[in-house]
Amino acid sequence: MKKSLLPFLSLFILLSAFTCENEPLDYDQESINSINNSNNSSNNTDLVGTWDLISFDVDMVSSINLPTGITITDIIVSSTSTDYQVTFTNSEFTTTGSYSYDTFIEAGGISQQDNLTLTDVTGSGSYTTDGNEITTEGAFFDFSFEGVDQSAFEDNQTSNYSISADGQTLTFYQNQTTLQSNNGFETEIDIVAESIWQKVN
Repeated sequence: MKKSLLPFLSLFILLSAFTCENEPLDYDQESINSINNSNNSSNNTDLVGTWDLISFDVDMVSSINLPTGITITDIIVSSTSTDYQVTFTNSEFTTTGSYSYDTFIEAGGISQQDNLTLTDVTGSGSYTTDGNEITTEGAFFDFSFEGVDQSAFEDNQTSNYSISADGQTLTFYQNQTTLQSNNGFETEIDIVAESIWQKVN
């Protein structure tokens, strides 16, 4: 599996994933209450099994402070079709399948839109949970954005998740801001992401 993007997706990820490792998450209180009410477990039992991907959405805005001014890049990703699964054991996960997604990228006043399909995607990794927080080594999704810095989407990801009261719907959430410094240039990256999964019985 390529190391290109979430948390998903971050999605994570994607998603996903879709977050940077060990960075604090920034949620409003209503989201936190919803997550806590739907899943108060601090072990991995509720995650174990196979889940079908229903949808994912990611909005990432990066602002780079350069000598010539601030450069802003906005990337929006939304799934259009999914035939993709993640399977959790007590400490590891595997992914397999295919999915399509729309991308919208705007940078420096220039925009580009694409619809991409990835087939025969496979991946694996390990994970741990702490309350409603999940940390993964390995990515749930592959994404490809030519010419876009993808350092915000490394393999070690932390996000929040919730499982519906009936145990059939799994949702990963992400809303965070991170700061990076490269060669004296500061980059602020804002990511809002969500992926929804249905339990395979």
